[in-house]
Amino acid sequence: MYQKFYTPDEFKEIYSGTKSIEEEAHITNDNFCINYSSSLSALIHEAGRWCEYHASDLFIDYSIIMDKLKSGNLESNSYLFGFRQSGVDHKEFILNTYNRHCITRCPSEYYRAIWRLDVEVGERESYGSYTVKLTTYRVQIPY
Repeated sequence: MYQKFYTPDEFKEIYSGTKSIEEEAHITNDNFCINYSSSLSALIHEAGRWCEYHASDLFIDYSIIMDKLKSGNLESNSYLFGFRQSGVDHKEFILNTYNRHCITRCPSEYYRAIWRLDVEVGERESYGSYTVKLTTYRVQIPY
């Protein structure tokens, strides 16, 4: 029997009827300013809509990402946020759950929504500044 191995690439297709949220900033050594409130607001809304408890798990994962961004240690990467009744899961937990085949029969009942945050960090200029682009969107839950 063939077992599918899930990677972050299976979580790229934008959920039907939704749009991505894009935010961009130019960051210098002494000036960090990016307005990520639209993407964070969308994620907060999903946590409130789908999670019966432990919705605050969202802030733990999002805070780690923003702390890395503020310190200049964030690299281009993709992050996943899986919303279910009992909280918000991060990328590694989502992939482990799929790859252990815990939810192969009906994954849409396990995860009520999955969102993706793509972070693109531009090359640093000689004087240390760089651009950061955040793209946040709900993805189609793979089966």
